[in-house]
Amino acid sequence: MTGAQETRPARERHRLHALTGLRLLAALAVYMSHVPAPLGAPGWLLTIQQSGYAGVTFFFVLSGFVLTLNYFDTLKTPRQLWAYTVARFARVYPLYLVVLSWPALHLWADGALPKHELLLHVLGIQAWNGDPRVLFPFIQPSWSISVELFLYATLPLLVAAVRLVDRRVWAIGGCLVLTLVALAGIAWYFVHSGRAALHPADPASAHRWLYRMPLMRIGDFLLGILAARLYLHVRGRPVAGRLGASLVPASVAFTVLAAAQSSLLFSAWSWDALYALPATGLILGLALAPRHPLSRLLARRPVVFLGEASFAFYLVHQPLVVGLGSGAWATGITPARVAVEVVTLGLAMAVAIGLHVAVEKPGRALVTRLLDRRPPPAPRPGSGSGRAAVRVDLLRPALPAPRSGALLDGLTAPLPAVPGPGVRRVVGERPVPALPRR
Repeated sequence: MTGAQETRPARERHRLHALTGLRLLAALAVYMSHVPAPLGAPGWLLTIQQSGYAGVTFFFVLSGFVLTLNYFDTLKTPRQLWAYTVARFARVYPLYLVVLSWPALHLWADGALPKHELLLHVLGIQAWNGDPRVLFPFIQPSWSISVELFLYATLPLLVAAVRLVDRRVWAIGGCLVLTLVALAGIAWYFVHSGRAALHPADPASAHRWLYRMPLMRIGDFLLGILAARLYLHVRGRPVAGRLGASLVPASVAFTVLAAAQSSLLFSAWSWDALYALPATGLILGLALAPRHPLSRLLARRPVVFLGEASFAFYLVHQPLVVGLGSGAWATGITPARVAVEVVTLGLAMAVAIGLHVAVEKPGRALVTRLLDRRPPPAPRPGSGSGRAAVRVDLLRPALPAPRSGALLDGLTAPLPAVPGPGVRRVVGERPVPALPRR
């Protein structure tokens, strides 16, 4: 193989490693929004910290992007839909139910277990209820799990719709722009109808509809889907690297500047539409520019590992913020207080890593093994020795490829097929040397 052909798969893995690392940043942003700010901190710093809820929008866009890379060319047959459903169930439910059981047991022991609310949480439909008392008796961030489950269910329909415009880059870009305009239009309506001024606990408030309502988050998810298709169309072109290198700093600067504006904090614009644009730009930019310094940083092994554990960290961080005394520096910034805060964050991350390794990963493997039993694939015709082409796990390239129903958060994506002398083109898999027929 030529040098270019050898480095192409490595670059592709690097791109998605960076996206896994991005999950860590989004989770830390949400964490910081739940931590009291230091006493006497500058106003702009306080505003940025409180704006960390924008990390949720990044999560939803990233989810659409990654799942599209992995499932866009499938989801056509009942067998493929079942494998996708099992993979999504296995991704979320084992850890979610374990974490949910802890506060539920405490409430049961105290004789205060709300059974109806517990049922809604177990079914993952609590976010459809506008009453905060239904959303927050167990795990505060669990409302977003309810949204994510709904978005998982919409992926086959959204993919089928996007396939209608997928042949032209300009059509994909146009749909992306229209989606952003639609999100902005919805936010504008809530501002000018007065519903943006309603208390978040009000079922008619902008916070409830724009931030927590599953239906309204389809726009974020669709942006991720369209950005993934745009990425697959333009990667490899001379303009791709330059476009990515421009999108990354522009998106970061836009996010920071928007988060520093006190007038936008807790506004209808900030619940979704304001951060949907930089989220899409940053994700697309990191994928297109793997050599950018931020992409390199996010692709480092420790960051990737913590990104893998970010789901556990996101679920448990709220009670740990209270239980471990996070925000101890609220009385002022001193070296001792900063040390306490760093250790507290480290302990919270350690708990998340433990849950990721001991519960999330084995639970995912167990559920997939029980619900998605498939016979081994038959040898490809004309493959000579019968060895199938290699499908690469982008997070674990040195290990055997997992079954498609047990992909690690959808981060096993199709690699570009770049055939060369003696290389057989295999769409969606790594090119392998063509074996002589016997």
